[in-house]
Amino acid sequence: MKFQKRIEKFSEILQKFLSTDIFKVANLRRRDIPEEQGIYAIYSPENKLVYVGSTSNLRSRIYTNHLKGNARSSTLRRKLVKRLKSEEEVSRFLESCSIRFLAVEMSERELKSIEHFFIAILNPLLND
Repeated sequence: MKFQKRIEKFSEILQKFLSTDIFKVANLRRRDIPEEQGIYAIYSPENKLVYVGSTSNLRSRIYTNHLKGNARSSTLRRKLVKRLKSEEEVSRFLESCSIRFLAVEMSERELKSIEHFFIAILNPLLND
């Protein structure tokens, strides 16, 4: 029964997440992203899901690490460099992407569980 309630809770969070706004990265400002912990998804210009992640600080992870960072500071950028061959190409690609995020208040362990649930259900291109 406990397992069933957890699945229901995760499904509710997924529904809430999928109903949040999607922002074009090119129009996204740093201040648009909350500093709370949460989950996020990055979509290609063709609206295909590229990556799902969770973090203790959405603004820092999304804006500083993924969008403005480099392959050393971002798993997403590291995976993209393997495909696109240069940091410049990765930056251009990400600038053309879209992103959605949801701040959630829960334990770090539960947040990681939700991330894994989202990855299993949504099957993003770059998550292993």
